[in-house]
Amino acid sequence: MSIDLFLEHVTVGVTERQVSRRPANSAFMMKCMIPGLAPDERVVWLKEQQVFDPIADRMRFGPLGRTIAFLPLRPEDAGYYTCVSELTGTTLSQVLEVGPPLYPGKLPF
Repeated sequence: MSIDLFLEHVTVGVTERQVSRRPANSAFMMKCMIPGLAPDERVVWLKEQQVFDPIADRMRFGPLGRTIAFLPLRPEDAGYYTCVSELTGTTLSQVLEVGPPLYPGKLPF
């Protein structure tokens, strides 16, 4: 018996991981900066490798999903985020670290 294996080589563009450190209770906007995105290309966000679909009113996606606004940023927002091009599958990953607030006890919003 012979088995013929046909393997298809698939290349997915992957870029370096960026680390953002921000204080809790501050406003923060995370941007998807995948090089070469077409002007009308949509992206999907993952957090900890799961589809990120924020429920909280304090988080909003920008046009085509290319930004996420956190108003305000909370400790539970910290994590490993990845934006994925819906067209090419190219990814860009970022780590968001949330530190102590600049003004403990006060919310700026």
